[in-house]
Amino acid sequence: MLKSLIIENIALIEKLEIDFNQQLNILSGETGAGKSIILNSLSAVLGDKMSSDAIRTGADEAFVEAVFDISHVKHFPPIFAEWEIDTTAGELIIRREIATDGKSKCKINAKTVLLTQVKEIAELLVDIHSQHEHQSLLNVENHIVLLDRFASIETELKQYAELFHQLTAKTEELERLKGLEKEKERILELSRFAAAEIDSIQLTAGEEEELEAEQKKVSAIQKIADFANEAYGELYARERSAMNLLERVNHHVEQISGFDNGILPVLEDLNEAFFRLESAKDSLKEYKSHLDLSPARAEEIADRLFKIRDLKRKYSCGSVEELLEYSEKRKAEVEEINKSIEKMDALEKELYVIQSQASAQCLEITKKRQAAAKKLSELVERELKDLSMEAGRFAVDFKYISDKNSFVQINGKGVKAGITGIDRIEFLISTNAGEELRPLKKIASGGELSRIMLAIKSVLASLDDVGTLIFDEIDSGIGGQTAFSVGKKLKKLASDKQIICITHLAQIASMGHVNYRVYKFEENGRTKSNIKILPGEERVKEIARMVGGDDVSEKSLEYARDLIARSNE
Repeated sequence: MLKSLIIENIALIEKLEIDFNQQLNILSGETGAGKSIILNSLSAVLGDKMSSDAIRTGADEAFVEAVFDISHVKHFPPIFAEWEIDTTAGELIIRREIATDGKSKCKINAKTVLLTQVKEIAELLVDIHSQHEHQSLLNVENHIVLLDRFASIETELKQYAELFHQLTAKTEELERLKGLEKEKERILELSRFAAAEIDSIQLTAGEEEELEAEQKKVSAIQKIADFANEAYGELYARERSAMNLLERVNHHVEQISGFDNGILPVLEDLNEAFFRLESAKDSLKEYKSHLDLSPARAEEIADRLFKIRDLKRKYSCGSVEELLEYSEKRKAEVEEINKSIEKMDALEKELYVIQSQASAQCLEITKKRQAAAKKLSELVERELKDLSMEAGRFAVDFKYISDKNSFVQINGKGVKAGITGIDRIEFLISTNAGEELRPLKKIASGGELSRIMLAIKSVLASLDDVGTLIFDEIDSGIGGQTAFSVGKKLKKLASDKQIICITHLAQIASMGHVNYRVYKFEENGRTKSNIKILPGEERVKEIARMVGGDDVSEKSLEYARDLIARSNE
């Protein structure tokens, strides 16, 4: 149950707090007073979109806060525990903050949550019916949703949907394998050839980079050899080589050591330098001996790189590693094709089992829908009579589309199956005696749609755990005794559910357990919206205003009192 709603800085509302009754709450007021702002704000805190344009001029941010009494709930849905929402206090406080930059924050019991999470929880708390939902009733696709809700077949539909997804996936896999089978010889030839061609040159990972490095070296081999010979000559082979010079220096320092031991460290350094130069000389000589000046190696490298690059281009690969991977894939493809017949046999057996299960589940769903449709028709017709549609008849039409390849058979004929089953559902209505049942969109007026929707809502309300029903424009296209009947129905609903109703009709307003008047006023040059509970005589005056306009007469007051009295009968 919605206990209270706080709105701050949205459109004409600077700050507003509403405490709601647990039964029938009536919101009335002149057009433009702010009733829609209140409803839109409630929708926003429950997860609907709200633009930053809705923020009151001059304010930096706006917020809406809704407080729900959940003390009567014994078993909370798993999502409450999943999202770690504390319910021990018996209250659920949902808060939505909206900034001028378009950013918004959502909180449930002070815990920051996503807007999608708010929306999911809100669906368990509130059902908002507006003029838009009138139109949704004309959309045939919504009829099956309403019937399934009444039939309470969520578990069956979920099980069937899982089977249908399996069926779809395995059917697609089987078709893929059949396609492979048709192209078997061509694909086998191409795959075998590609794998053999790549394998024939015995590639190794990183080979191309190594060859490119070697090619760079080979292309400069003569220069390298010249530099190496020159270095060897400067180091050892020439008369004034580094080794000869070092030997002379060493001789001179040895002569000094005969007179002064203090030079010995220098001598040690020279000996160390001599040994290092000797080692460098040997290494350089070894390096020279391994230099290959043969042009044959250069040709060999170029040929190898050409083959690698040609294969890369041919098979659209960026590297040797990708070529090797491509080869393995082609080998795997060959193996898969060779096993495709075996796999197809296994898949066909699996499909047969799943098709049998899905068909049985699908037909069971249809059976339950047909039984529910009969009961729904009876209950809706009963509700229509209470809503001054005494001759109204309601029925659920079942249609099927032929499909000879379908896994579902009715009387030996295949019928098309989808994710929701085989049934094409449409609500039919006859509003007058002697008229045949026809689709809603072809026969129902605005006022009739309001009553039909209310009738369906009344039937479905007993099945829902949703504690609050909100009706906006339920009075569209009706008046007189019909409006009184609609009001009576709302009051009856309010014995089990909290009802919040925005209305312009006195007949409906007279049924309220609590009446609120939404009004606007001017203060300091700014227009503001506010709301007040209407006690006793103020309630009478508001209902009289709804009857005769702003000029409330004694006659309209008397009529208002009569309506209130009749509402209590």
